[in-house]
Amino acid sequence: MAILLFTWMGRAAAQTYDGYEIYEGKFDEVNGILYLPDDDWKEAEGSVLSTYTGSTISFKNNVTFKLRKFEGYDEDNNPIYDYKTKTLPLTKITGTYYKNPNVKGVYIPDNVKEIGPGSFDKFTGLITVTGCSGVEKIEASAFQSCTALKNASFIKVKEIGYRAFKGCTALETIGLGAVNEQEIGEEAFDGCTALSGSIPVNGTVGRCAFRNCEK
Repeated sequence: MAILLFTWMGRAAAQTYDGYEIYEGKFDEVNGILYLPDDDWKEAEGSVLSTYTGSTISFKNNVTFKLRKFEGYDEDNNPIYDYKTKTLPLTKITGTYYKNPNVKGVYIPDNVKEIGPGSFDKFTGLITVTGCSGVEKIEASAFQSCTALKNASFIKVKEIGYRAFKGCTALETIGLGAVNEQEIGEEAFDGCTALSGSIPVNGTVGRCAFRNCEK
């Protein structure tokens, strides 16, 4: 399971830090999340576990990894370890392109700046996405075909990628804040047939970004 999900993580994750290996902190099974550090051990990213069957997901704002380093054996031949912890801000949500119909609510904390490609693609039961106060970038297909999603707000978003919300047929409102030089990608909201009201964009809008938004 871990190997399968690891291949989808957006950045190559370093598994050791100054000779210390992670022995706890990667898996949050209660919330159905896999956390990994980046190569430089300055930031962390999280993705939804493919085995998760719960209805809500709450990402941590900061992730603490418990580490250990092998230092030899004692006189009874038991391994000896030195232990430490490393806490990193969670700055990115990454995708597995795993279709999860069970999740109804997602909380994204302040430190998260980026929602990666396919992070919640085809989460057809997803109704609410809360938090998101620090999100600046939403990549391609991040919420594509989330057909139950009704409302979302991203007050600091600067970039919304290709087909990020395509086919979100229940989406009624989307808050994009007032950030200058925003970029809305091609087909970003294509097929969001329930989307209503004016949507001010302070920047560029790609081809067919709001196609088939009938209201």
